[in-house]
Amino acid sequence: NDAKTIPMIALTANAFDEDVQRSMQAGLNAHLSKPVDPDVLFETLQDLLIAAFRDVLKQVDEEMASQMNSLTGGLGGLGGLGGLGGLGGGLF
Repeated sequence: NDAKTIPMIALTANAFDEDVQRSMQAGLNAHLSKPVDPDVLFETLQDLLIAAFRDVLKQVDEEMASQMNSLTGGLGGLGGLGGLGGLGGGLF
């Protein structure tokens, strides 16, 4: 299952639009053509890392909310992290 979360980049001499579409249809996350422009490579890597980081933060946030609900036993507005916003904000 973890293999599905590993970003994959096609690196090929095939630079036609059809080649890019085939890469995306095959499940790759990006398609770079040779010769590789280092700026494009680094930008692509940065974009993929930022997306992965956002996914991890979302999972952590969902897990924390679930744990808060479990700990509070579903006490209405205080049953999750969203309920803390009514206390004036600025807690985090």
